Amino acid sequence: DARTLIVEYLLGDDELLVLSVAAGQPALEVSAAVVPIERRKFADQIAEAMKPAMLQDGAAWRKQSAPIAAALLAPLSARLDGREHCVIVPDDLLWKIPFEALPLGDGPLAAKVRVTYATSLTTLALQRKIPASQPAGREVTAAFVAAPEIPAPIRTQIGLTQPAWKEPDAAAARSAAEALGAAYADRGSIRAAAEATEAAVRTVFEAADVIHTAAPFQVSGAAPLFSYLVFAASGDTHETDGRWEVREWFSGTSKARVLVLADASSMGNAGAGGALDTIAWAAAAAGVPALVIARAPAEGFDL
Repeated sequence: DARTLIVEYLLGDDELLVLSVAAGQPALEVSAAVVPIERRKFADQIAEAMKPAMLQDGAAWRKQSAPIAAALLAPLSARLDGREHCVIVPDDLLWKIPFEALPLGDGPLAAKVRVTYATSLTTLALQRKIPASQPAGREVTAAFVAAPEIPAPIRTQIGLTQPAWKEPDAAAARSAAEALGAAYADRGSIRAAAEATEAAVRTVFEAADVIHTAAPFQVSGAAPLFSYLVFAASGDTHETDGRWEVREWFSGTSKARVLVLADASSMGNAGAGGALDTIAWAAAAAGVPALVIARAPAEGFDL
């Protein structure tokens, strides 16, 4: 509706194309702006802004992210007036940026509008077509999967592809899952360590309304369909070996309203941002209309 603005970015080597669309009368109102940039310099600015020290210092973040906001938000400032919702479709390395935290005027963008993301307009349309599977009045169920026992072959492979990778803190992940699960009382279930098997996750994928995974998520920019979640193994078949690949989601059927992928350790990989549309499309094909994906370090903002 007229209160929503959809913004898509296309990043080149020396230019940034900013496309925005809003409902109008009698037709859609479409606007385009071209912002000159130096891609390498812009990438360096993003990398500096996303350092934990910057994320934890509000003043430092605002200063470091100001030129980023100038490129990304300044062309939209007039079009954002009077809006309540902004749907952002980033491109490539722009997926690393928390747009909602970018400074706009006296505060962050999130203080002006509600910010959500889409991986592409095509996938967004598919997600919007998924009917609600939860009957009216039924209580929401949730499944939390945390700190699985990582199979040795998979641990070795991750170490080879990401030499700086560190295995998640199992105790912290379990504690966080328990804290989140408490909100659902007896409607929430937690699977951790040896119980957090791929087979168990496949089962809850079909049954739970909310699925929260605090398990390694290995994103492949070169082959997005071979991106995978890591769980404990319970056998040698592809359904039980602990490696749940995105390509397998197409053959699944889920009633989940949201799938949370809480591990961001591989989001710095080359092409990871470009892989997100394939991942979202696969989830939507299985019946999941929304993803929550960690895209930044675990250290939070202090804004």
